[in-house]
Amino acid sequence: MKKLYKGIHKFQESYFKKEEDFFKRISKGQTPEVLFITCSDSRVDPNLVTQSKPGELFIVRNVGNIIPPYDAIKDKNSVAAAIEFAVLDLKVKDIIVCGHSNCGAMQAIFKDEKEFDKMPHLRDWLRLALPVKKMIEKYCPNAHGESRQRIAEEENILAQLQNIQTYPFVVQALKKGKSISTAGIIISKQAGYALIIQRRICLRRLCMEKILEKSRNLILIAVVSSLAASIAAFLWGAAKTATIILNLVVSYGKDPLAAIALIELMDTFLIATALFIFAVGMYELFIKDINLPEWLVIHNLHDLKAKLGSVIILVMAVTFLKHLVEWRDPQGTLFYGIAIAVVSASLIAFSHFGGKD
Repeated sequence: MKKLYKGIHKFQESYFKKEEDFFKRISKGQTPEVLFITCSDSRVDPNLVTQSKPGELFIVRNVGNIIPPYDAIKDKNSVAAAIEFAVLDLKVKDIIVCGHSNCGAMQAIFKDEKEFDKMPHLRDWLRLALPVKKMIEKYCPNAHGESRQRIAEEENILAQLQNIQTYPFVVQALKKGKSISTAGIIISKQAGYALIIQRRICLRRLCMEKILEKSRNLILIAVVSSLAASIAAFLWGAAKTATIILNLVVSYGKDPLAAIALIELMDTFLIATALFIFAVGMYELFIKDINLPEWLVIHNLHDLKAKLGSVIILVMAVTFLKHLVEWRDPQGTLFYGIAIAVVSASLIAFSHFGGKD
C-alpha cells in the first residue's frame, strides 16, 4: 500500500499539476469514441498500449475479455450494462475487443471444472467461453500447448465480436454503417505488439464457411446414402438371421453350416454399424450437432476414424472366427490370425496416439 500512496502523491505533485487544465476539462464530462473491452490481467494496460489519454477510452475489464451473449445472464450483467451505456448514451464510434498472449482464462477453459470447485463464480463465468473450447476441439483436435493457447486467444476475440452482435442496439448501430464499427486486437506481451486479428480471422472463417456451405448438399447426400445402406444391411441381416434360425428349428439344430452362416451374418451387422457411424459422424462434423449417446458422439475426424477402426477390427475378428470354425487350412489360419493381430495393433495404436502431436 505504501507504494500506491507514494504513487498517488507523486501524480498529484507532478503530472496533475502540469496537466491541470486538461483534467479540469475532462472533469466536466466524458466523450470517449471507443468502447475498449479487455482482460483483467494485471499485465494489460489499455492506455499504455494504445497511447491514449484519460477520457479517450471507455474501458471494460473482466476475466478473459468475455462478452456474454445478450440473453446469457438475466440478472446483474455488468458487461451488458457497460455496453448499453457506451453505445446508447456515450455514442461510441468503435468497439474494440482486446485479448493478450498467455491469457489465464484461455488456459483455464481446458482444465477440469473440478479445479474450480472453490471458485464457483469464476467457473460459471468461464463457461461463457466454452464455445471457444468446443470449436478448437472440433476443428483443431491436434493443437496442444502453445499452439492451442494462441488459437484459443485469437478465436476467443472473434467469439466475443460475434457475441456483441447479439445485442439488438449494437446490431441496429452496425446496420447504420458509419455510426459504429467493431474490431479485435491481441497484445503480445513478449514481442510488444498488438495484432489486428478481426479481418484475418473473419476471412479465414468466411472462406471455410463458404466451402462447407457449398459442400453441405454433397455431404448430406453421402449421409443419407450411408444411412440408407446401413438400414438396408440391418434389415437384410435380420431377414437372413430369421431364415437361418428357422432352418435350425426345422432341422432340430443338426445343420452343420448354420453356425458358419450366423458368423458370416455378423459381418453384415458390423458393416451396417460402420455405415451408420460414418453417416452420423459426417452429419455431426459438417452439418450440425445432435444429441446422441456418448459412444456415438464425434468431435472431430480423429474420433470418426477411431470408431470406424474399432468396427474394422471386429470385422477382421469375425472373419478369423469363421476360419477357425471351418478349420480347412490350419497353417493358413495361423498366418491369417497373425496378420489380423498386426493390423489390429496398428489400428489401436493409431486410435490412441493419432490425435496427439
